[in-house]
Amino acid sequence: MTWSRIRAASGADGNGVSLELPPGWWALPLAATDLDERIAALVAQQAEGLPEPVGAELTAEFERMTSTARTAGAVLLAGGAAAAGDDGRIVVASLLVAPYEAYRGADRPGWSQGPSARVALPAGTAVRHTWLGTGASPLGPVRQLDVEYVIAPPAPPSWVLAFRTPALRHVVMLLAAFDAIAGTMRPEGAAEPAPVFG
Repeated sequence: MTWSRIRAASGADGNGVSLELPPGWWALPLAATDLDERIAALVAQQAEGLPEPVGAELTAEFERMTSTARTAGAVLLAGGAAAAGDDGRIVVASLLVAPYEAYRGADRPGWSQGPSARVALPAGTAVRHTWLGTGASPLGPVRQLDVEYVIAPPAPPSWVLAFRTPALRHVVMLLAAFDAIAGTMRPEGAAEPAPVFG
């Protein structure tokens, strides 16, 4: 299946970014003038065939998520879900994309910082940071993994890709997926790349 290239809205300095997302992932560009309509379309797609209250709950959750993402300085909110091949559990993850200078990361009192690593990406040098702790979710407090990539292209600005997932049994698989998504990031204005996955 083909990955989709998504363009994020420009940051405060007029620069933007694009990246590719796997099949089944959704994306909400947070500066879109039709964001409410995009949320409504996404809810309609995800709640198809489900009881009416589900749609209202999903709408409220997406509105909460977009508000939180904007507060963090993000220009793009994305997420996805898939069945894990080994045990059939649903694996979910979310992603915020933000200009480094605008990003206000999560406060993580009581979280454990995991390993950091340099990651060679086509867009530039990146450092991947990991944290493990308990975060808020629609179901209450949940153990989660945060993975942040700080990507410094050859020309400014730098970008942050912040992933979050409660699927702790699938960390190795998810880190590989997050690395793959981060590897597709391109600063806007760079030469248009050929799709990495498709």
